[in-house]
Amino acid sequence: MRDIIDEKILALKNVFLKVWSIESSSKWTIHNPANGQCGVTTLVVNDHGPYNCDIF
Repeated sequence: MRDIIDEKILALKNVFLKVWSIESSSKWTIHNPANGQCGVTTLVVNDHGPYNCDIF
């Protein structure tokens, strides 16, 4: 079960790294790609979060 959760978390991380960019937040930097990405992150979690992929 833990392996499945780890795989799904890794998949979400990969999605975040694809969608976080200077175009989605002017605060984005290569050293801190999550900076200012609350809105984009919320949309991804809403689409792929626990209600849609049985992580929990």
